[in-house]
Amino acid sequence: MGEKCGGMKLGLFATGVILVLMTMEGVQVLGGEVRHIGLTAGGSDGFEDSDIKEGVERDMMMREVVEPSEHPWPMFQHDARHTGYNPNAVYDNPGRLKWKVRVGEHVYGSSAVISRDNIIYIGTIGVNSSLCALSKNGTLLWRYPVDNVRFSPVIGSDSTIYFGSHDKYFYALYPNGTLRWRYKTEEAIWFSPVMGSDGTIYFSPFNPNLYAIYPNGTLKWKFCADDTITNSPAIGSDGTIYFGSYDTHLYALYPNGTLKWRFSVGERVTSSPAIGPSGIIYFGAHNSYLYALYPNGTLKWKFKMDIFVSGSPAIGSDGTIYSGSHDAHLYALYPNGTLKWKFKTGGPVLSASPSIDGNGMIHIGSSGYWFYALYPNGTLKWRYKTGWYVYSTPSIDNDGNVYIGSYDGYLYCFG
Repeated sequence: MGEKCGGMKLGLFATGVILVLMTMEGVQVLGGEVRHIGLTAGGSDGFEDSDIKEGVERDMMMREVVEPSEHPWPMFQHDARHTGYNPNAVYDNPGRLKWKVRVGEHVYGSSAVISRDNIIYIGTIGVNSSLCALSKNGTLLWRYPVDNVRFSPVIGSDSTIYFGSHDKYFYALYPNGTLRWRYKTEEAIWFSPVMGSDGTIYFSPFNPNLYAIYPNGTLKWKFCADDTITNSPAIGSDGTIYFGSYDTHLYALYPNGTLKWRFSVGERVTSSPAIGPSGIIYFGAHNSYLYALYPNGTLKWKFKMDIFVSGSPAIGSDGTIYSGSHDAHLYALYPNGTLKWKFKTGGPVLSASPSIDGNGMIHIGSSGYWFYALYPNGTLKWRYKTGWYVYSTPSIDNDGNVYIGSYDGYLYCFG
């Protein structure tokens, strides 16, 4: 059974509107209201002395933390629930290639994230791997060299960029591309972090540990599953954290890092979960089923696909669930778990997930080099052939521009 790992925590829960609050470390504020004060009583916080010299700010400053969704696309699958849906993007995108920029040797699973200032951040792998920042017109602003940024960063409310690397560090950069802090973990960090409404960042290295980190880079808590975690957590409206593991379970944790429940599917869970507006949790597993669970961890339904699912589902405004599969199809399911339609892609849909704009248009890539835009009824609107596999998930800004990275090393912008 999973257990909470790391330093012992003391907690105080309170409510009340405040202006300024200082503690030893790790206060979070949500809408000007104190929700949790975390005081570390023991255990390593992951910092190294050399990191403090490189820009770590270990102060007792407090600032209001607001919803990161003020950015057009601040994290993997747009939001902490991983819906993949940007309701503000209502421009009718004709699929015209506006620009493409070579950002590195390869783009693997890193989807672009987009700040309120329309700065685009994306990670690369391979030779000269880095985190890149680009302007809206595709001009490269800066690179931060680091060992293989395999999946997406996340942007905080103050525009700090957070991401993991194969060098076992989790990084926080200022918007100008300089180091704010870094946190050492045990293994390479492959998968996308997610940020809660209080600013807490959740991520997993390639091992059984799920980390919760305060925005100042100190450890809040660490939870140990029974086997490796290979997906990005999702966060429900009540703060529950959901993630899957090689140990065949989907986990639900309370915000304090203790186990709420876990659900066994009998095979590995590598798909990141997505959460619907009513709190239903959707995820795929290596037994080829797409699951829907109630928030209490009981089964609502499961849908059999031809081959297993490793990408995250997306959820439309009408509750339709979209999921790619290794069987080279994009599936659309009604909220009751019955098939609405399926669309044949040019190759297996591996780590890529669908994204949806405010008009209900669905965007998806595949390992067959093609990038697709589909109408809500599952018919093709347009497609574009990239130079190699599309493993990453599309991102959509508030003007309706769609960004997709390809294994050919290019970031493409359509609008």
